[in-house]
Amino acid sequence: MITFYHDIEQNYDSHAKPEECRKMVYEFLKLEKKYNIHATYNIVGKLFIEQPDLIDYILAERQEIAFHSFNHYPDWKPEYYSNEIALCRKVSPIPKGYRSPRSQISQSAVQTIWDEGFLWTAESDKHSEPYYIYKGLVRLPITADDWPLHEGNLTSTEWVQKFSKLMKSRAYIAFGLHDFVASFNPEEILQAWEKILQIAVESRVPLVNFSEAADLYRRASMSKYLSKNNQSDTNKQCLEHNYEKIVTKEMMKLNNNIIAIICYWYEEMPLFIKEIAKRNRYLIIESNKFLDDESICCFILNKEEILDPKLQLNSVDLIICTSNIEYLFQPDHLADCIKKLGKIGATYIVNFQNTEANIESLDKSMFEMTKHHVSPVEIKRWSNQIGRGNLFIIDTSFSDHNENRNSKGDKSSEQIKISGKYMKGCTLIGKVQYIDGIKQNKRLHSLSEVMFHFPSPNLEHYRIILEEKKVFIMRPIKKAVRMFQNLK
Repeated sequence: MITFYHDIEQNYDSHAKPEECRKMVYEFLKLEKKYNIHATYNIVGKLFIEQPDLIDYILAERQEIAFHSFNHYPDWKPEYYSNEIALCRKVSPIPKGYRSPRSQISQSAVQTIWDEGFLWTAESDKHSEPYYIYKGLVRLPITADDWPLHEGNLTSTEWVQKFSKLMKSRAYIAFGLHDFVASFNPEEILQAWEKILQIAVESRVPLVNFSEAADLYRRASMSKYLSKNNQSDTNKQCLEHNYEKIVTKEMMKLNNNIIAIICYWYEEMPLFIKEIAKRNRYLIIESNKFLDDESICCFILNKEEILDPKLQLNSVDLIICTSNIEYLFQPDHLADCIKKLGKIGATYIVNFQNTEANIESLDKSMFEMTKHHVSPVEIKRWSNQIGRGNLFIIDTSFSDHNENRNSKGDKSSEQIKISGKYMKGCTLIGKVQYIDGIKQNKRLHSLSEVMFHFPSPNLEHYRIILEEKKVFIMRPIKKAVRMFQNLK
């Protein structure tokens, strides 16, 4: 997974000409538009006041903006850290992320970043992948930038080669370029930058901005948590039982119609759907490439043989999304998949387990990380992209006879206490009303393309120490090998 970014500083903390730096921003945007790349522009806060037209232009080009301190003082001191963050937030509520000058930040400032409503911070870091640095705040480690070019330690050709080597050795890359560095040698550096963009596009790896990377990591962590902690949960069984009843009812309404089941790449079709398909003599066709996405497994049910599954685009009558799929996708991606499959008037069903899941058993910081993704308000807003639907709120309370009950409504249900746990769940049923305007050019990625490792903190700590000491460890070993070779 690759994130391209730019630090937009102009002449703050440099001797660059602001008008030349500004030209570089337009050149960056032009190249990234050419290759359909979503980058993140980390901008000094003062520029939001002094050059609002530049900010508007970057946003109009559909690129992400973030803060890069407010003043970018040359003498960057710890006493500036938290105050600079607060000043940035007063300027604009739009940015979701913050990057500090020289990647110098303190733990108290990290807390300020979270308190000011930011969701990620990007700094030079020995970690190889994103991770939580404080509560729900995701740290995105910077891999490399153009500073070696500025100091003359690398030529532009060597800089491109460095990027190619990083692609072979890293699972996550954050690679950046300063506006002022490019302004000193624009032609050569822009040519090198274009070569880097070409290499990334041709590699067909996920290209995301910082917010998308943080969101994917956050969803992956929640999905991992749910799969680990809910395997034998009676509450989960209750949610699935209600989901089965709703899906079965909708399937039985159809006669000789086409049904699509969307699931994650490693999942199988739910057993109860298989049984319904068998009883009603549905032909089951597995179409892994149905939606041009290796991460999706799509099953098509029909009573007539389908010669070409591609013919079924915009002709499916019922789309069923399996449990927890909402954590595995960026929401817009799943919405586009449903619109691509369904015809106007088709029914779609999505099961949202754990809308606010097991608060007492869930670490509070984990709850803060994920709660904004699957609230009823977010679900309703998301569903409006496809066609309005109804939320069936699932009440997971049990009587002495292990009964459960459903309640229907458009607002979130009350929390119900079961064995010291709280849980909410809901099933969304809607009608496809919009199939035009699918964002074909927007690069959206599901989590199978981003395999995070989630190492334990202790192991990661020792790995980083080893990384820092590797040079000193390898030096005597190489010397001994050379001496042995000379003896031979």
